[in-house]
Amino acid sequence: MKVHVCAVNTTAPAQPTTSGEGASATTSHSSGIPQPFDTRSLTAPASPAEIRAHARGLERNAGIRARPSWFNVGFAIAVILMIGIPTSILFGILALEQGIVWGILATVIALATISACVLVVFTAARQVRAEPEQRFRLQQFADDNDLLYVPTASELTYTGRIFTRGQERVAHDVIRQRDDSFEAANYSYATIGYRGTRIVWGWGYVTAPIAGSAPPLLLDAITNNGAFNDGITNPFEALIPTHRSAPDGAEFRLWARPSDRTAASTFVSDELLHQLARRPADLEIVHGRVFLYVHGSLELTDPSIWAWAQQTIRAIQQRAAEG
Repeated sequence: MKVHVCAVNTTAPAQPTTSGEGASATTSHSSGIPQPFDTRSLTAPASPAEIRAHARGLERNAGIRARPSWFNVGFAIAVILMIGIPTSILFGILALEQGIVWGILATVIALATISACVLVVFTAARQVRAEPEQRFRLQQFADDNDLLYVPTASELTYTGRIFTRGQERVAHDVIRQRDDSFEAANYSYATIGYRGTRIVWGWGYVTAPIAGSAPPLLLDAITNNGAFNDGITNPFEALIPTHRSAPDGAEFRLWARPSDRTAASTFVSDELLHQLARRPADLEIVHGRVFLYVHGSLELTDPSIWAWAQQTIRAIQQRAAEG
């Protein structure tokens, strides 16, 4: 798998805005977390010509192109056909013996199978169209806030849980401060399952350094687990979790070593649980860094994501500073 690491700016950087309607201060490195980001470029009208120029620049300078995972597309179509075609044939045979009702069902299933295949292809094509615009908007967002935008990156050295799992580990759409004091991105890795089936896992993450008194811990948000209860924890965890509830009723499991359990329980206050429950996320503190994990992916072109990320990281850092 070919992975590129690049921070490419193919358009003229926009100047940070400090006054006017919708403006906000954008840089304050002394506190580790910048002041509220200027997010207007994430939603403002974008010129198709500028989007195409940016996409051509990425392809020319870094070999990055918008393309769907044809393996996943083919796999999805194969599953649909394996279920739809035999079922339709079976109902067609029954129609010859049992009457027209089975014939109608066979026709409906055949049409549904065709429609599902078309939907898969349409979704893949839409991804090809959407990715260049998303990358263009994130580049503009980075320029507006004096941040770095890295479309794809591998070999991340973080010690957080998701960064040591599987293979083919890649971070996508990385936005980071130039002093590495704040970073947000989407991350994927692959594992090999039953009978050699390749499974790709996706997470969104936010990370920043943390100072003060912060014990190593892992806080698992129950509502952040996937459809098959696939969460941040390992099914064979040796530690016994402590169950915690946010004021609004959201459930968490707190994992910490026996020697850190009391400090971890004290650190995770009700106020912090309430903040984490606003947008279900797992929290890990390890080796002087805080990590927020969101199952699936972060919609990085959604301005509310950046407000939530900054507020949550700041709340954790302030909690650590309080001791």
